[in-house]
Amino acid sequence: MLVFPLLSVLVFAPAAPSVLLTFGLVFAFLAHEPLLILLGRRGPRALRSLGPAARRRLVFMALGATALGAAGLWLAPVALRFIAWPLGLAVVVGVFMATGREKTVAGELLVSATFASACLPLGVAGGASPASMLWVTGVWFATFALEALAVKATLSRLKGKRPGLLFAAAALPTLALLLAIALASLGFPIAWALAPACVASFVLAWVHVHPRKLRVVGWALVGTDAAVLLSLLLLR
Repeated sequence: MLVFPLLSVLVFAPAAPSVLLTFGLVFAFLAHEPLLILLGRRGPRALRSLGPAARRRLVFMALGATALGAAGLWLAPVALRFIAWPLGLAVVVGVFMATGREKTVAGELLVSATFASACLPLGVAGGASPASMLWVTGVWFATFALEALAVKATLSRLKGKRPGLLFAAAALPTLALLLAIALASLGFPIAWALAPACVASFVLAWVHVHPRKLRVVGWALVGTDAAVLLSLLLLR
Protein backbone atom coordinates (compact mmCIF):
# COMPACT_ATOMS: atom_id res chain seq x y z
CA MET A 1 0.00 0.00 0.00
CA LEU A 2 2.87 2.35 0.71
CA VAL A 3 5.09 1.55 -2.28
CA PHE A 4 2.92 2.81 -5.11
CA PRO A 5 2.13 6.28 -3.71
CA LEU A 6 5.82 6.78 -2.97
CA LEU A 7 6.74 5.73 -6.50
CA SER A 8 4.24 8.20 -7.90
CA VAL A 9 5.77 10.96 -5.78
CA LEU A 10 9.29 10.15 -6.97
CA VAL A 11 8.13 10.25 -10.59
CA PHE A 12 6.12 13.45 -10.19
CA ALA A 13 8.81 15.19 -8.14
CA PRO A 14 12.25 13.54 -8.42
CA ALA A 15 14.32 15.84 -6.20
CA ALA A 16 16.59 15.40 -3.19
CA PRO A 17 14.08 16.67 -0.57
CA SER A 18 11.31 14.35 -1.76
CA VAL A 19 13.73 11.41 -1.85
CA LEU A 20 14.91 12.09 1.70
CA LEU A 21 11.36 12.46 3.00
CA THR A 22 10.30 9.33 1.14
CA PHE A 23 13.01 7.23 2.78
CA GLY A 24 12.17 8.83 6.11
CA LEU A 25 8.59 7.66 5.66
CA VAL A 26 9.82 4.16 4.80
CA PHE A 27 11.82 4.09 8.06
CA ALA A 28 8.72 5.23 9.96
CA PHE A 29 6.64 2.51 8.32
CA LEU A 30 9.20 -0.17 9.16
CA ALA A 31 8.85 0.81 12.81
CA HIS A 32 5.30 -0.55 12.68
CA GLU A 33 6.16 -4.20 13.28
CA PRO A 34 8.52 -3.77 16.28
CA LEU A 35 5.98 -1.40 17.79
CA LEU A 36 3.28 -4.07 17.53
CA ILE A 37 5.60 -6.57 19.20
CA LEU A 38 6.34 -4.19 22.08
CA LEU A 39 2.63 -3.44 22.47
CA GLY A 40 2.01 -7.17 22.90
CA ARG A 41 -0.08 -7.40 19.73
CA ARG A 42 1.96 -10.34 18.45
CA GLY A 43 1.42 -12.30 21.64
CA PRO A 44 3.29 -12.69 24.94
CA ARG A 45 5.73 -15.23 23.49
CA ALA A 46 6.83 -12.80 20.75
CA LEU A 47 7.17 -10.06 23.34
CA ARG A 48 9.43 -12.21 25.53
CA SER A 49 11.62 -13.62 22.74
CA LEU A 50 11.69 -10.66 20.34
CA GLY A 51 11.16 -7.77 22.72
CA PRO A 52 14.81 -6.64 23.12
CA ALA A 53 15.50 -6.86 19.37
CA ALA A 54 12.23 -5.10 18.59
CA ARG A 55 13.14 -2.30 20.98
CA ARG A 56 16.51 -1.79 19.26
CA ARG A 57 14.92 -1.90 15.84
CA LEU A 58 12.25 0.59 16.86
CA VAL A 59 14.88 3.03 18.14
CA PHE A 60 16.94 2.64 14.96
CA MET A 61 13.92 3.18 12.70
CA ALA A 62 12.74 6.17 14.73
CA LEU A 63 16.18 7.80 14.58
CA GLY A 64 16.45 7.12 10.85
CA ALA A 65 13.00 8.53 10.16
CA THR A 66 13.75 11.62 12.24
CA ALA A 67 17.13 12.28 10.60
CA LEU A 68 15.92 11.77 7.04
CA GLY A 69 12.73 13.72 7.64
CA ALA A 70 14.61 16.63 9.22
CA ALA A 71 17.08 16.73 6.31
CA GLY A 72 14.28 16.71 3.76
CA LEU A 73 12.37 19.48 5.53
CA TRP A 74 15.55 21.54 5.90
CA LEU A 75 16.06 21.39 2.13
CA ALA A 76 12.39 22.08 1.38
CA PRO A 77 10.74 23.92 4.29
CA VAL A 78 7.66 24.52 2.10
CA ALA A 79 6.65 20.92 2.88
CA LEU A 80 6.04 21.95 6.50
CA ARG A 81 2.83 23.63 5.35
CA PHE A 82 1.40 20.26 4.32
CA ILE A 83 2.95 17.74 6.69
CA ALA A 84 0.40 18.20 9.47
CA TRP A 85 -2.18 16.02 7.67
CA PRO A 86 -0.17 12.78 7.42
CA LEU A 87 1.35 13.30 10.87
CA GLY A 88 -2.02 13.90 12.47
CA LEU A 89 -3.54 10.90 10.74
CA ALA A 90 -0.54 8.77 11.76
CA VAL A 91 -1.17 9.68 15.40
CA VAL A 92 -4.79 8.57 15.10
CA VAL A 93 -3.64 5.34 13.42
CA GLY A 94 -1.36 4.79 16.40
CA VAL A 95 -4.34 5.13 18.73
CA PHE A 96 -6.27 2.60 16.65
CA MET A 97 -3.31 0.21 16.78
CA ALA A 98 -2.97 0.58 20.54
CA THR A 99 -6.66 -0.22 21.00
CA GLY A 100 -6.71 -3.09 18.49
CA ARG A 101 -9.01 -1.38 15.98
CA GLU A 102 -6.67 -1.01 12.99
CA LYS A 103 -8.35 -3.93 11.17
CA THR A 104 -11.86 -2.47 11.41
CA VAL A 105 -13.43 -0.74 8.40
CA ALA A 106 -12.77 2.64 10.02
CA GLY A 107 -9.19 1.63 10.79
CA GLU A 108 -8.55 0.46 7.23
CA LEU A 109 -9.94 3.72 5.82
CA LEU A 110 -7.81 5.69 8.24
CA VAL A 111 -4.67 3.84 7.18
CA SER A 112 -5.61 4.45 3.54
CA ALA A 113 -5.97 8.17 4.19
CA THR A 114 -2.64 8.27 6.04
CA PHE A 115 -0.65 6.62 3.27
CA ALA A 116 -2.32 8.67 0.55
CA SER A 117 -1.92 12.00 2.36
CA ALA A 118 1.85 11.51 2.52
CA CYS A 119 1.95 12.26 -1.22
CA LEU A 120 1.13 15.92 -0.63
CA PRO A 121 4.13 17.08 1.46
CA LEU A 122 6.53 14.70 -0.31
CA GLY A 123 5.52 15.91 -3.76
CA VAL A 124 5.56 19.59 -2.80
CA ALA A 125 9.03 19.11 -1.29
CA GLY A 126 10.20 17.87 -4.69
CA GLY A 127 8.79 20.86 -6.55
CA ALA A 128 5.39 19.55 -7.66
CA SER A 129 2.41 21.86 -7.38
CA PRO A 130 0.05 21.38 -4.41
CA ALA A 131 -2.88 21.07 -6.83
CA SER A 132 -1.32 18.16 -8.74
CA MET A 133 -0.40 16.36 -5.53
CA LEU A 134 -3.90 16.84 -4.17
CA TRP A 135 -5.17 14.93 -7.20
CA VAL A 136 -2.59 12.18 -6.63
CA THR A 137 -3.55 12.02 -2.95
CA GLY A 138 -7.25 11.80 -3.79
CA VAL A 139 -6.74 9.05 -6.36
CA TRP A 140 -4.66 6.93 -3.99
CA PHE A 141 -7.03 7.39 -1.07
CA ALA A 142 -10.02 6.39 -3.18
CA THR A 143 -8.08 3.44 -4.59
CA PHE A 144 -7.04 2.11 -1.20
CA ALA A 145 -10.46 2.76 0.33
CA LEU A 146 -12.28 0.88 -2.45
CA GLU A 147 -9.83 -2.01 -2.27
CA ALA A 148 -10.05 -2.23 1.52
CA LEU A 149 -13.83 -2.25 1.37
CA ALA A 150 -13.83 -4.94 -1.32
CA VAL A 151 -11.49 -7.16 0.74
CA LYS A 152 -13.65 -6.65 3.84
CA ALA A 153 -16.71 -7.59 1.81
CA THR A 154 -15.00 -10.73 0.49
CA LEU A 155 -14.06 -11.86 4.00
CA SER A 156 -17.57 -11.02 5.19
CA ARG A 157 -19.08 -13.17 2.45
CA LEU A 158 -16.88 -16.11 3.46
CA LYS A 159 -18.14 -15.76 7.03
CA GLY A 160 -21.76 -15.25 5.96
CA LYS A 161 -22.02 -11.89 7.73
CA ARG A 162 -22.79 -8.21 7.07
CA PRO A 163 -24.72 -8.18 3.75
CA GLY A 164 -24.81 -4.37 3.94
CA LEU A 165 -21.05 -4.34 3.51
CA LEU A 166 -21.38 -6.38 0.32
CA PHE A 167 -23.85 -3.85 -1.09
CA ALA A 168 -21.59 -0.93 -0.20
CA ALA A 169 -18.57 -2.66 -1.75
CA ALA A 170 -20.47 -3.02 -5.03
CA ALA A 171 -22.17 0.38 -5.05
CA LEU A 172 -19.25 2.64 -4.11
CA PRO A 173 -16.96 1.63 -7.02
CA THR A 174 -19.82 2.39 -9.40
CA LEU A 175 -20.36 5.80 -7.86
CA ALA A 176 -16.63 6.48 -7.85
CA LEU A 177 -16.36 5.60 -11.54
CA LEU A 178 -19.26 7.88 -12.40
CA LEU A 179 -17.58 10.67 -10.43
CA ALA A 180 -14.29 10.06 -12.25
CA ILE A 181 -16.08 10.25 -15.60
CA ALA A 182 -17.77 13.50 -14.57
CA LEU A 183 -14.49 15.06 -13.40
CA ALA A 184 -12.70 13.97 -16.57
CA SER A 185 -15.44 15.56 -18.70
CA LEU A 186 -14.98 18.80 -16.75
CA GLY A 187 -11.33 18.99 -17.75
CA PHE A 188 -9.60 16.86 -15.12
CA PRO A 189 -8.40 13.80 -17.08
CA ILE A 190 -6.26 12.58 -14.16
CA ALA A 191 -9.51 11.37 -12.59
CA TRP A 192 -9.44 8.50 -15.10
CA ALA A 193 -6.56 7.05 -13.06
CA LEU A 194 -9.14 5.80 -10.58
CA ALA A 195 -10.84 3.59 -13.18
CA PRO A 196 -8.71 0.44 -12.61
CA ALA A 197 -9.48 0.49 -8.88
CA CYS A 198 -13.20 0.97 -9.53
CA VAL A 199 -13.38 -1.96 -11.92
CA ALA A 200 -11.26 -4.29 -9.78
CA SER A 201 -13.15 -3.46 -6.58
CA PHE A 202 -16.52 -3.93 -8.27
CA VAL A 203 -15.52 -7.33 -9.64
CA LEU A 204 -14.07 -8.44 -6.32
CA ALA A 205 -17.26 -7.41 -4.53
CA TRP A 206 -19.38 -9.68 -6.72
CA VAL A 207 -17.12 -12.67 -7.39
CA HIS A 208 -17.17 -15.48 -4.87
CA VAL A 209 -13.56 -16.15 -3.85
CA HIS A 210 -12.55 -19.49 -2.39
CA PRO A 211 -10.53 -19.15 0.83
CA ARG A 212 -7.58 -20.85 -0.87
CA LYS A 213 -7.56 -18.11 -3.53
CA LEU A 214 -7.21 -15.13 -1.17
CA ARG A 215 -3.51 -14.81 -2.05
CA VAL A 216 -4.54 -14.43 -5.69
CA VAL A 217 -6.80 -11.57 -4.63
CA GLY A 218 -3.84 -9.89 -2.98
CA TRP A 219 -1.76 -10.11 -6.13
CA ALA A 220 -4.69 -8.88 -8.20
CA LEU A 221 -4.86 -5.77 -6.02
CA VAL A 222 -1.12 -5.25 -6.45
CA GLY A 223 -1.70 -5.35 -10.20
CA THR A 224 -4.55 -2.88 -9.78
CA ASP A 225 -2.30 -0.47 -7.88
CA ALA A 226 0.31 -0.79 -10.63
CA ALA A 227 -2.36 0.07 -13.20
CA VAL A 228 -3.40 3.12 -11.16
CA LEU A 229 0.24 4.23 -10.95
CA LEU A 230 0.71 3.82 -14.71
CA SER A 231 -2.50 5.77 -15.32
CA LEU A 232 -1.29 8.61 -13.11
CA LEU A 233 1.98 8.76 -15.02
CA LEU A 234 0.24 8.81 -18.40
CA LEU A 235 -2.38 11.38 -17.39
CA ARG A 236 -0.25 13.80 -15.40
